[in-house]
Amino acid sequence: MKARPTLLLLALAVAGGCTTAATRQYRAAEEGKVSEAALLYELTLRDTNRLVFVSLFDSQNRVFDPPDNFVERLQAAGIPARKASQSSRDVHTRVVDKFTGEPGIIYSAGVLRWINNTKVVVRRGCDVANLAGGATDCVMEMKDGKWQETKTERSVIY
Repeated sequence: MKARPTLLLLALAVAGGCTTAATRQYRAAEEGKVSEAALLYELTLRDTNRLVFVSLFDSQNRVFDPPDNFVERLQAAGIPARKASQSSRDVHTRVVDKFTGEPGIIYSAGVLRWINNTKVVVRRGCDVANLAGGATDCVMEMKDGKWQETKTERSVIY
């Protein structure tokens, strides 16, 4: 009789582990889509007098350049975006183009935490210089197959 509850518990643990792995895979695949939707929203409000550089970050706060096709989609939408790795800082810590020295802004986005598989907290923001920029934490939800911002949790301007 003792073996039966143990087997049931083992079966539940295995099934739960598979579900967790599937959830992790789904979320990893969706993070790029969530970040892209958040970044597109931020870029509609962009400063058009500066070059646009973009970066993404993951849930461990590691910053990285978006994939080429992501930048191409932004450019196709009329946003003259470049990868953040093409930017640098001048002596005053301002964001500038690495080669021309023209002023720019780095726009970034990334997932802070998942609430469930259709709801996530995202941070999107911009960086102009050491103490010039801002960020917004917002809730995004999957609606009709697309990620959409549904609530602003916090905005910080620095």
